[in-house]
Amino acid sequence: KPLGKNFYVSPAISSPCLSEGRVFICSNDNTLYSLDSASGETIWTAKSPKSGDVFGYSSPAVSGGKLFLAGLGTNGDVYAFDLKSGKPLWQSATGQQFYDSSVKVAPNGASLAIMGLRGKCSILDTANGKKLWGYELGPGNIFSTPSYDGKTLYTVTMANDVQAINAPLGRSGEER
Repeated sequence: KPLGKNFYVSPAISSPCLSEGRVFICSNDNTLYSLDSASGETIWTAKSPKSGDVFGYSSPAVSGGKLFLAGLGTNGDVYAFDLKSGKPLWQSATGQQFYDSSVKVAPNGASLAIMGLRGKCSILDTANGKKLWGYELGPGNIFSTPSYDGKTLYTVTMANDVQAINAPLGRSGEER
């Protein structure tokens, strides 16, 4: 059974996210879908603002009644939406392009991590999108979604290595 009546518009590369009886997915036509997981009916849709990076390859993540998503473009935009209504809550530009990387929310839901294509990691506050800390690995290509426990970010690079990046003292995303 196809997912949602409008889903035929464009294929999806991102992975779906399931939460509270809904499936959330992005398609390559700049649309974020909230679908009823039982019926496949569209509950709401959202598009990125005209000045923001478009939705596409990044997979959504859900935590604390919010949905988080990275855009595809040069701003390095990360977005937060109200899970029930699809209303935009915040947009934060990280300054580095994302490609296939998706956000990873810390277990306590207070912060999230994302890896930029050129090796820049950004840790954002999930309440308001403000940058808590970041680190730049240097030139290189990172397409993967990081793992993140609230104080250490783990990623793999195209240089065949695994990186563990600790938050600076007093700057972890575990507070709150």
